[in-house]
Amino acid sequence: MTAEELGEALLAARGSVLEEPQRSRLGRAVARAAVEVERTMTEPRYLVRRDEVRTLVPLHPALADYAARLGDRADELAREEPCRCSAPLSGQRPGGLAGE
Repeated sequence: MTAEELGEALLAARGSVLEEPQRSRLGRAVARAAVEVERTMTEPRYLVRRDEVRTLVPLHPALADYAARLGDRADELAREEPCRCSAPLSGQRPGGLAGE
């Protein structure tokens, strides 16, 4: 997951009473602090991989490589053709679930 996603996951799991943008900023700061503490461990559970585009926090180096390749391919596909998912699904109204 990216460092930003890790901050969002922490906020989703633990919550926050703050409003945006301070909420997200502090969520990322907590994620960053957790990663830094983990790096001091004898056997860290995860690592940090930075490149020119993103910062990833994977559990294993191979997962970082896979996530980076997957993200690059998704970016390529997004540039090739516009998303066709803007129309509501059959039987579903915009902004709600079917049958609401």
